[in-house]
Amino acid sequence: MKKLLTISILALLSACGDKESESTEAKNILENLTYSVDTVVVNPGDNIIDLSNGSMFSSVSLDEQKFYHFDYNKTAINEVDLQKLELTDRYQFSKEGPNSIGFNPPTIQPLSDDRFLFVSSGINVGTYSKGGEKLTSLKSLVSD
Repeated sequence: MKKLLTISILALLSACGDKESESTEAKNILENLTYSVDTVVVNPGDNIIDLSNGSMFSSVSLDEQKFYHFDYNKTAINEVDLQKLELTDRYQFSKEGPNSIGFNPPTIQPLSDDRFLFVSSGINVGTYSKGGEKLTSLKSLVSD
C-alpha cells in the first residue's frame, strides 16, 4: 500500500510538471514594439514660449481655433493660432492686487467676449478681461 501511494504521488507530480520549450533561444518580447511622437512647431515670433511647466493649465478656445497656454512664471497667457501655428498675442495678468488671479496655478477657460475664467484652488474664482482686469469675482458664489 505504501508503494502504491509513493507511485501515485510520483505520477501526479510528473503530470503537473511544466513542459520545457523546445527552443532555448532568448526571445525579444519588444521586437515589434512601435511608438510615434506628435510634435507641433509653433512660430513664437520675437517671443519665447516657456514650456517648463508643461501645458497642464492651458486650454483651447470655444471655437477650437486658439490655444491658450498659461505661463506661470510670467503670469501671462500665450495665445497660439492653431491654423497658422504661430503665437498671435500675450495677455498679462497679476498675482497680487485687486486684479489678482491668485498664487496657485489656475485652471483657465476662455469665454466669449474676450474674457477668461480663472479658478485658482482655494484662492480665487473669477472672470477677467484679456487686458488683465478682474470683471467678476465668483469666489463667494462657489464657496457658499
